[in-house]
Amino acid sequence: MRTVFLLYCLSGFVSLGYQVAWFRIFVDRFGSTNLVFGLVLCNFIAGLGLGSLASRSLVDRLGRVTRNPNPLRSYGLVEIMVGLAAFLTLLVPVLPGDVFGAFPYRLVDGIHQPTTAYMLSHAVIVVVCVFVPCFLMGVTFPLLCRAFGTESRFPSALYGWNTLGACSGILACEFLLLPSIGHTRTFAAMAATNVALGLYFLTSSRFAAAPTPDDGARGDDEIDDGKAGGATWGLRAALAVAIVSGLLTGAFEADVLRRLQFLDCRTDAAMSCISFWAILAIFAASFTVRGLPRLRPTHLKVACGLALVLYLGLWNSAYHLRDWANADDLEAVRAALPRDTTGLGVAHAIHYFRYGPGAVFAFTGIFVFPAFFLMSLLLPQVCNAVQSRHRHLGRVYGANTVAFCLGILSFTMIAPQVNVFYSLKLFPIVFALLVVFLATIPPRRGPAPRQIALITAALAAAALFTPSGFERSYLPEDSPAAHHPVRGMRSNGAHTTYVVADPRGDFLFFDSHTMSGCNEPAQKYMRLMAHFPLLAHREPKSALLICFGVGNTASAIAAHATIESLDVVDLNDQVLLTAPEFARYNGDVIEDPRLRLFHDDGRRFLAHGENRYDLITSEPPP
Repeated sequence: MRTVFLLYCLSGFVSLGYQVAWFRIFVDRFGSTNLVFGLVLCNFIAGLGLGSLASRSLVDRLGRVTRNPNPLRSYGLVEIMVGLAAFLTLLVPVLPGDVFGAFPYRLVDGIHQPTTAYMLSHAVIVVVCVFVPCFLMGVTFPLLCRAFGTESRFPSALYGWNTLGACSGILACEFLLLPSIGHTRTFAAMAATNVALGLYFLTSSRFAAAPTPDDGARGDDEIDDGKAGGATWGLRAALAVAIVSGLLTGAFEADVLRRLQFLDCRTDAAMSCISFWAILAIFAASFTVRGLPRLRPTHLKVACGLALVLYLGLWNSAYHLRDWANADDLEAVRAALPRDTTGLGVAHAIHYFRYGPGAVFAFTGIFVFPAFFLMSLLLPQVCNAVQSRHRHLGRVYGANTVAFCLGILSFTMIAPQVNVFYSLKLFPIVFALLVVFLATIPPRRGPAPRQIALITAALAAAALFTPSGFERSYLPEDSPAAHHPVRGMRSNGAHTTYVVADPRGDFLFFDSHTMSGCNEPAQKYMRLMAHFPLLAHREPKSALLICFGVGNTASAIAAHATIESLDVVDLNDQVLLTAPEFARYNGDVIEDPRLRLFHDDGRRFLAHGENRYDLITSEPPP
């Protein structure tokens, strides 16, 4: 059994290595868009959940086809299939860039948007490359638990070993493999490891004889006597708790990412750090459940309530914690910079998390680990309860993962579509309602239909009646947005944009930080970015501007009489829609007939067709 634990730990290492590499491979291919992020994340989690739900029927069919009922041999075959399916991702970089033509855009309300076929191609490729291998990964946990069905505390131990490997995979990829060999070779190594792992299970004499799957059934309402890992959930209750646990943890992970971004923690490592701490919390929770057989449902309900109180307390102290986590790095940067003699201030202080990884790692850990650990105690105990009844874990584990995906979607793409302030206000209410619902679930019988109807109505009411207006109290005291009038608030799900009427000049804000502005220093350097190269050119006729901001650079380009065409590309279409708010600063350049607006990733835009420009200028956000 120990060998199985170690090898499943390796499988966890590989699975999170895939996720880290997928985020980079598909950004390389399709650009750094919210759609790409959402597609990878949702296909990863949904694949795991649906694979778990289909585990029993798929493995039974596989056994009949191969005429091999040994579940550990079947596990080896599934691991090989995961590796082979993953290798499809390596074909993505060689696909032709202009497969949908040199101009895959359609004009919508004055902005050239990617065509439906172009966007669908992204979705289809990600589904094939991400969903398929993740679906097969989802088969493996219920399969191994079924193989050791007589071991009532096996699921929590197996889950713990797998998450230990996942934590290690994130760290190894982020800090060792990606910097040394790049994401393509890292991904290839992960796929090869999957195949090798599967071959070992198929060929090793150690797995020639495996435990016979025990699919015996007991009554749905039968209660365990407590000897099987303290598992006292009835089967219907276990399913309900698994769904609530998935919703809570999925929504929590999405919300904490949104809050950390709101607090200017926007580095490349932030997502990986959040995943690391969340998975480490699952690992710790799994072994806590295994090591404390006296844990009861009441204990875990109290733990979830404590997680809510702890999380809200941390949010109320967020800016103080940010200053504490970042103090050493900030001082080191200030000491290294030359003395400021310009009188323009220190630009490096605008973005707090741009220095060493220590601040990001510590800050994300404070926010994620304690609350996620308390919530993650639920699932391992529920899985032990189901295992103790010799029931297949596919339905419970799959329902948990699908609910996790729903939670992620709700607070990654749906609630933020209203705006970030609405999302940040809604989550604590949803958290509290789910904790109350969990507290009322009878461990023996599960929730009554009336309880389910009440929680559904309460969640719908929360979504409808949570205020969606601008919230000054969420901003630091030194922010212009905390003191000056705000107008033009819009959201595209990834960011909420708005204009702050500062006396020094209007500013364009993304969530909680300044993205661009019309004050005198900004006007000067942004315009010079266009004037210098254009004046150095003999007769510039065409220009491409990547990142519109408030239109300072665009209006400078348009001021040159020789310019015949100006293409503007921005990743956030709300920025382009907000352009009229700055018309008095940029000369209403948005109405210039020479100008075309494109909503796309700048690098992807340049990959289409054979457009040539006399000037290409880009000042992407810090």
